[in-house]
Amino acid sequence: MTRNSTKARRICAEAHTRIDHLGREVMSCHICSLSMNVHTSDWEADHIRRHAEGGEDTAGNLFPICPRCHHDKSRRDTSEIAKGKRIGERSRGIKRSARPMPGSRASGWRKKMDGSVERRSRRSRWRSGLSFATASPIWPRPLAIPCPSCSAGR
Repeated sequence: MTRNSTKARRICAEAHTRIDHLGREVMSCHICSLSMNVHTSDWEADHIRRHAEGGEDTAGNLFPICPRCHHDKSRRDTSEIAKGKRIGERSRGIKRSARPMPGSRASGWRKKMDGSVERRSRRSRWRSGLSFATASPIWPRPLAIPCPSCSAGR
């Protein structure tokens, strides 16, 4: 969810706008120092202290940032927020299961419509969030391993 509201942009523009030598109102990206025109450039207001950490829409917490830098910073922030939540859960005694539920995407197996069971491909394992370092090796072709409960009558 984007929290780059009009209010945040206005507060940021009021605090960080300066007049250049041609008389234009400009701001600089606080990461790459790109000069941006306040009215015509595509710019965003960046929170230094994140909303997830209790940051507010104040002039001291909002700085102008170009879209490319904001995308990169937001991607890093998202992983850091997730790591902080995991550490907080662990400190409160909440654990994630070491063994995933059989048949879920995290298990690495999938059941086909004909009843056979096979390993998931790398792509579907990547989507489930497993890292390749912890995942079991993938064979060159999927193994057709029948489900013990389904293959009893066959």
